[in-house]
Amino acid sequence: MIFDYSELIRLIKFKYGTQDMFAKALGIGRVSLSQRLNNRLEFTQEEILKSAK
Repeated sequence: MIFDYSELIRLIKFKYGTQDMFAKALGIGRVSLSQRLNNRLEFTQEEILKSAK
């Protein structure tokens, strides 16, 4: 399933400044985050829970 992460990307920039900082908060690499935001990989339940905090 394809998701539109544009709102999430906007919130990441607002709260964390960069996608790299958000990736570090999730405990994943910048490339892994990019793959998730571009629908190449799915977010895990753990990553979703961490991002909601």
